[in-house]
Amino acid sequence: MKQRIAYIDLMKGLCIMLIVMHHTDTDFYDRLAPGLDNALQSFRVPMYYFLSGLFFKHYSGLVEFLRRKVNNLIVPFVFFHLLGFVVTAIVHPLLHPGVEFNWQGFSWLVAPLWTRFWPFTQVLWFLVSLFEVNVIYYYVLSRWLRRWPWRLAVLLLLSVVPLWLAQRGIALPWMLDTALVGLVYFAVGNAVSQAGLLAPHRLDRWGMAVFLPVAVGVWLTAGHIDILQQQLPSWTQLYLVPVVAILALLWLCKNVTCRVPVVAVWGQYSLIVLGTHDLLLTPLDALLAASAIAPQPLALLKWGITMTAMLVIIPLMVRFLPRFTAQKPLFK
Repeated sequence: MKQRIAYIDLMKGLCIMLIVMHHTDTDFYDRLAPGLDNALQSFRVPMYYFLSGLFFKHYSGLVEFLRRKVNNLIVPFVFFHLLGFVVTAIVHPLLHPGVEFNWQGFSWLVAPLWTRFWPFTQVLWFLVSLFEVNVIYYYVLSRWLRRWPWRLAVLLLLSVVPLWLAQRGIALPWMLDTALVGLVYFAVGNAVSQAGLLAPHRLDRWGMAVFLPVAVGVWLTAGHIDILQQQLPSWTQLYLVPVVAILALLWLCKNVTCRVPVVAVWGQYSLIVLGTHDLLLTPLDALLAASAIAPQPLALLKWGITMTAMLVIIPLMVRFLPRFTAQKPLFK
């Protein structure tokens, strides 16, 4: 078994916590401080592309590459999509008595093949996008552009394509435009790894001192980013600000030399949290819709229930469904 890096699991854990809260209540952060959601959004999703790039490696060939990526990304996507469909069909009559569930001829099952927006499991778009990022990086940038100056030049050219598309309202099939955005963060992660910056360094102790001013700067300069919705700010806000935020958080977390209980579990199994949290939030929203609790405490309550439930869901899925949750390969 591969030895896990404690501060990477911490970063993933913090990130998935922020994502789940955003999905719990999209206004939660801005109620705390105006512009805070934009600041957090600037690195929440980009950081997952970046972390994947950290551990990118060369494979023996096409078969091994596709097998690994299908096992780790496409299999969980299909599994959680089907699970979401089944859970929704079961929960619907309990939450909406007398209202017939519209199966739409099961067309929702294959909706991800022809649309970028579908019911039940919309959060899984990221797995498809990350798969495409891996394919593009492996077959175009890594194999054909081995020298970083050429790779950087092509990346800069590709980075403006999503902005051009978004300005014209053009959405590429299978969310390829999202992959072009994520490709930049992924490449930065790979560059950081190749530069040996993951190893302990004597300058790591300055992480806290650097993080605080960077966090304030990101808060003041971040633009609204929604990669799936093609709501993209300027080039600087889309790429430079997120990369600076991610690197500052990496520098900060490198000072953590031991696993952080609970957060490390959420981070290590963030894929399971991603695939199941929406299935809990939907019934919670319905059950607590008539609650008199104020918005902020209500969001914290739903978030707390969801994240606590993960401590039960994660070990169950790891134990009984490891081949469908990227813990073991389904295709050997």
